[in-house]
Amino acid sequence: MYVTGEVDAFTAADGTRLTCEDFAAQVTVADTGEPFSMDDYIAHFDPSGPWGWTAPSGPLEEARVRAASVQAAQTQQHVGSNVTIVGVGDDARISGANVRVRDAHNVILRNMRFSDGYDCFPQWSPGDGDAGNWNSAYDNVSLWTSTSVWVDHSTFDDGAHPIESLPVVFGRPFEVHDGLLDITHGSDLVTVSYNEFLNHDKTMLIGSSDSRLQDRGQHRVTLHHNYWQDIGQRAPRVRFGDVHAYNNYYRQTRRQAEAGGFQYYWGPARSRASSSRTTRSRSRAGPIPLWSWVRTAAR
Repeated sequence: MYVTGEVDAFTAADGTRLTCEDFAAQVTVADTGEPFSMDDYIAHFDPSGPWGWTAPSGPLEEARVRAASVQAAQTQQHVGSNVTIVGVGDDARISGANVRVRDAHNVILRNMRFSDGYDCFPQWSPGDGDAGNWNSAYDNVSLWTSTSVWVDHSTFDDGAHPIESLPVVFGRPFEVHDGLLDITHGSDLVTVSYNEFLNHDKTMLIGSSDSRLQDRGQHRVTLHHNYWQDIGQRAPRVRFGDVHAYNNYYRQTRRQAEAGGFQYYWGPARSRASSSRTTRSRSRAGPIPLWSWVRTAAR
């Protein structure tokens, strides 16, 4: 498959540019009969109000889930086996989409820009951390239960909604993105080479959960000649994987580093084996940590 110019996942078949409100309007809240609205959701589940710090539930949360399904039907694209997606020229872009390579074998993504996998309906999770968090469902690209995948010479970013543009709701960033490239659910034999990962928080996850013991022996991933700039964390974060990283370059600018958005580059976790060499990191704001040791148990 050759991509020329921009493919915007928020564009309907008739050329109409869709909005989050268009998706929400297709869902009715059970107890009121009114169309779903994220503004209503935010007002209802405000932890400073009557609802408090309890996890969202009930008609508004159920409507949010249904609205998310409406969006997914438009913006989530599944990629099957024996597929190559290659950009033609230097302006090939898929924006607004979650490109999900799932249950697939022999897939190549090359010479593309994957931008702004935007989630209109992130979930408020008051129990996530000390102050709660907004959690998005969409990566720019997700690899699920797939093997022999090559991601090469591509750029990943937040497009029209960079980190600094996100509003703060309930004291936390209203996060409309998840990962840039997540490799999970037993995906195996993956190479990620000559890519750029730019200005994003949770950049790359290898392995979705510490509880997925079935992922042992999988997630064999090679990362080489990639460039990471102004990220917050996960470059990558590894759970249950064998990861070889070499000749990667990590850079934080003064503006981003001083803003406090940076946490770490490499996050090894359970049952992982990893190696790295000729990896360079640089920050204008001073020393930065490469490793975040989280429940590490090396095999």
